Amino acid sequence: MSFFNNRGNAKNLSPRSELENRYKSSLSNLLLVLVFSAVNIVLLITNSNTYFLFSAFLPYYAVDCGMYFCGKYPAEYYLGDEVFLDQSFFIVTVAIAIVMLLLYLLSWIFAKKKKVGWLFFA
Repeated sequence: MSFFNNRGNAKNLSPRSELENRYKSSLSNLLLVLVFSAVNIVLLITNSNTYFLFSAFLPYYAVDCGMYFCGKYPAEYYLGDEVFLDQSFFIVTVAIAIVMLLLYLLSWIFAKKKKVGWLFFA
């Protein structure tokens, strides 16, 4: 059974360096969430029918609601007698999504400068 417990190749890291590696990994994950969320929103607006799973839900949902209530989806999505909102509602939901993504970007920028509270915020 020593085959599965072979840890001789693993690096012996100090607790501090292990925590620093985890912090750097969290920073890169935060940046990936930001990028994939922005790509998902662009794909949603262009009606691409593609979605990346590693992204934030709330900005995507805001744009999705804006598209649904403004009638931007194909006719098969609707029951038939809906009254659609003005295009300004869609613009507001996109602006809300952009603000959310900017908060993620702001969190990444300040967390990169070792301000740990911003990583908790994100």
